[in-house]
Amino acid sequence: MNRAKTIFVIAILLICGLGIYSFNQKANNKITVEVSKGMDVELVRIQYGFYSGNNTNDKPLVEKGLKQIVFESGKSTGFETICGENDFLITYGNEYYIKVRHFIPNNFTDGLPEPHEYQFKLKKTSEGIELLLDVKGQDGMIITEKMARIADAESNQQGEPRNKE
Repeated sequence: MNRAKTIFVIAILLICGLGIYSFNQKANNKITVEVSKGMDVELVRIQYGFYSGNNTNDKPLVEKGLKQIVFESGKSTGFETICGENDFLITYGNEYYIKVRHFIPNNFTDGLPEPHEYQFKLKKTSEGIELLLDVKGQDGMIITEKMARIADAESNQQGEPRNKE
């Protein structure tokens, strides 16, 4: 009977160990951030989470932010994406912001997506700042968007003026 208990405990420990290893493998998303000449990467802050966008303006988004800081002061932290909607709030200093979404479809086999590499590039233009997000991985995508002014967040919805037609 003692031998059976020992085998059972070892089996449970192996299963738990494999689960932890698998989880850690999935959480290895990487972030790189580049800024154009004359900009400071230390002013870039990236938060990760989910934002429904049901608010009438972006003021709550820029004031409260998202759940997890994944890039700040020139340093990135690991984070895990999920199947479905993965939102990023990118700010540059206290001047510009943008919320982008990386949608990952569920493959119904393991429930967790493979790691991705998120390459954020901020470029100063004559009209402000433009973001190029290049997501590398199984569910890769490229997004190019103009960042909005934080001062205009109360007049914006999803980074665009509310009265835009």
